[in-house]
Amino acid sequence: MSEELKKEATTQDKSDEPVKAEEAEAQVNESAEEAFEESSEQSELVQLQADYEALSDRLIRTQAEMQNIQRRHQRDKEATLKFRSQALAKDIIPAIDNLERALQTEVDTTSAENFKKGVQMVLDSLQAALKQNNIEQVEALGKPFDSAVHEAVAQIPASEGQESGEVIEVLEKGYTLHDRVLRAAKVVVAE
Repeated sequence: MSEELKKEATTQDKSDEPVKAEEAEAQVNESAEEAFEESSEQSELVQLQADYEALSDRLIRTQAEMQNIQRRHQRDKEATLKFRSQALAKDIIPAIDNLERALQTEVDTTSAENFKKGVQMVLDSLQAALKQNNIEQVEALGKPFDSAVHEAVAQIPASEGQESGEVIEVLEKGYTLHDRVLRAAKVVVAE
């Protein structure tokens, strides 16, 4: 009997071996599947993280671009407001020149003198309107020549008391709007 028990035990051991091998193989397959799933989840996670970083970077750049566009628009708007009277001023300045020439004529009658006073009032109101819109006359007479705001029409030898490069006569007044030259003053400069 003891031999029978031994045979039975050996048979059971042999029959247990294929079960254990199948279980081990199943466990290996299961572990491989889990590892594959983990690695695919990790690669998916890495891809999602890369996509997130790319979109985040794109969002930051887009926001910066929008801010730059807004700043540029604001700057353009301010410049437009600052220089809005430029075209009108360029059209009015020749009329002011003509009014100033009209005031230089000599009159001998009372009615002509009254007319001249009326012209002076019109000239004063136009000059005040220009000043209100930040349009200023360029100071030239007796000043050193500045090519940014003066246009030299002629040069004559310096008289006593005049320096070389000094503006000695203004032929046509110049005007500026803020820091922009609308018309350079036409001047005669001492050599």
